Amino acid sequence: MERQLQELLKIRDNLIPELVEAYNVDTREFNALEEEHEKLTQERDELWATVLKQTKIIEQQKAKLDELTQTAETLAKASTSRINGLEAELVTVKSELTDFKRLNPKKLEKTNKEQKARLSTLTPKPPVSKGATQRTP
Repeated sequence: MERQLQELLKIRDNLIPELVEAYNVDTREFNALEEEHEKLTQERDELWATVLKQTKIIEQQKAKLDELTQTAETLAKASTSRINGLEAELVTVKSELTDFKRLNPKKLEKTNKEQKARLSTLTPKPPVSKGATQRTP
């Protein structure tokens, strides 16, 4: 029994340094893993900050693009409206030109005189004062 006890003590004495060494190895591995975890966490935080900055830039660019798009749409509507107005005016001018081409110059002169005469009858004449001379058109 004494022999068994001594063998057990010898085994114990051999096991203690092995256990201490195993503990030290585990501690070193744990510390290395913890350092790597901290490094990865820091990298993640830096990447996240970059993502947030880029997201902000993208949102600013989107707002600017929305503003430019709205301006372009407004200009397009105004241009379309102006083009439609000019096209309508062109149709009117073409129609008038066609009408004028149909008329002969003598008839136009006669019509012009008739319109002037009509206008002179419609326009009231100013009262004439005693010392003034009356102008005739």
